[in-house]
This record gives sequence, structure tokens and C-alpha cells, in this order.
Amino acid sequence: MYFIASSTLRYLTITPQIAWAVFTGFELALLVVWSNRQVRNSRAELPSAAISFVGALLLGCLSYVEHMRTIRPSFLLTVYLLFTSIFDIERSRSYGLSPELEHVATVFGPRLGLKVFLAIVEARDKRRHLLPDFVNNPPEATSGMYKRATFWWLNPLFKKGFSATLSIEDLFQLDKHLQADYLHHLLGSSWARGRS
Repeated sequence: MYFIASSTLRYLTITPQIAWAVFTGFELALLVVWSNRQVRNSRAELPSAAISFVGALLLGCLSYVEHMRTIRPSFLLTVYLLFTSIFDIERSRSYGLSPELEHVATVFGPRLGLKVFLAIVEARDKRRHLLPDFVNNPPEATSGMYKRATFWWLNPLFKKGFSATLSIEDLFQLDKHLQADYLHHLLGSSWARGRS
């Protein structure tokens, strides 16, 4: 099922897809640099670079599918990009300090910058690109990992409550599974099954 309007799908996915294509190019360049080295410090250098290249291809495809089929930014991609970026900072420093890994450091630095950019782009809210049926979802349902972890999605409500008295209409629409009618029906049917 598609959640994004087809006219805005191209606009929404073009920036991440170009970034993923460039990131995959960096991974391929790293694979070439590792394979051209004469001296090997470890037997895992080349297989690790090959796995990273294949992983970048698969993650780019996952990003495209996630942008088309979900209303929320991908949790898996965001977590992966965030944590591997933190670990790659140390790798980049180590490569930069080693004279024999000068070419690796030259490719790895911009690759790290692009990975941080992807970690930000993949967590963007998609609310304005959703189909009309899905626009009324609460902000928590469409927010990315960073906004949900810091409760940033509540800021518009806090701002409105600071300047005026809040009413029921100002609150966000509840998810279907949290609404009283749905829960009442679920409880009633469970109660009826238990009694028979």
C-alpha cells in the first residue's frame, strides 16, 4: 500500500536516493582502494569493504521502499546510520593518523560526512507528502526517531498551550487503537467470549 502521493514521491525520494547513490560510490571507491593495497594488515580488510558496498546498495533500496510504503521515517535506517556514524568517527581518525592508509582516509572522510547527512535526511518528517487519507495521523505517528526520542513532536502543542488555553479540538487525533469506542468494542467482545 502506498502512503505518499505519486506527484510528490519523486521530490521526496530524490534527495535521499542521490545521497545513497553517492554513498554507494564511496563504498565502491573504498573497495577499490583496499583491493589495490600491496600490504595487508588483516585478511578481513577486503571482505569487510565488499560487505560494506553490498550493504550500501541494500540500504539504498530499503530507503526507497520505506519512503513509499510508510508514513514514518525508517527506524532501522536511522538507528544504523546514527550508531555507525559514531563508530566511523574513530575509524576516520585512525585512518588519518596512519601514513600507509592515506588513500583510505581521503575517501573515508567525505564518506563519513555523507553518512551523517543521510542520518539527518532519513529522519525527516513526511507529513506534507502524505496522501489525504493519512494526513490526519497524529504527529507522533509520522515523526522520526529523533523527534520521538526527545518528544520534539509535542512542541507545537506546548507553544499553543503557552499562548492560549487548550481545548479538546487543539489536541492531536488519537490512534484508532487508543480510541474509547474501539477499546469498548474490544473489551465487550472479549467479555462476551469469556462468559460463554
